[in-house]
Amino acid sequence: MFVQRGIIALQGKVTGHPLLGVTTAVTSDLCVFAPDLGWARTLSRYYRLGSPSQTIAN
Repeated sequence: MFVQRGIIALQGKVTGHPLLGVTTAVTSDLCVFAPDLGWARTLSRYYRLGSPSQTIAN
């Protein structure tokens, strides 16, 4: 899901992160969002996008 924190970022369940493992996280600034191609690019890394979660965290 998109979240706002002064800039546009992504928030969601992260799996396979080299430091965080499996968790919920907010990314750095979103640079490119290509959901039909299955990826997004932030300032710090590329993310492979999966299916949206059925639950929305508040």
